[in-house]
Amino acid sequence: MSVEWATDEGRLVACVVGALAEYERRQIAKRVSAGIRKAQANGVRFGRSRAALSVGELLGAVQAREDGASWAEVVGLTSVSVSTIRRAVGAVIAAGLVKKLSETDPDLPAASVLDDAGGG
Repeated sequence: MSVEWATDEGRLVACVVGALAEYERRQIAKRVSAGIRKAQANGVRFGRSRAALSVGELLGAVQAREDGASWAEVVGLTSVSVSTIRRAVGAVIAAGLVKKLSETDPDLPAASVLDDAGGG
């Protein structure tokens, strides 16, 4: 079937097809949004994963900086980039979390401890 888009009937068909496409797109968006909310309610985290920096590594980095080590030397002690370690060390020092971190299991991920304390 061929539709002549320049006629009144053709424009009517185009409008109906466009309206159906818009309706279907909104339905898809609703289903996706509902699925995301359900996944988040079940504990699924979205986005980029956090750097694998342990509390022990972070404490070592803080101590090294306090002892006068350069950022390059501190990065050599950890498994993360210089920007990540600078951000984490800065958050720990700014929030005064050094004592709290020293009382925490050194094998725990530093991101979870900083998130719980509001420091990262």
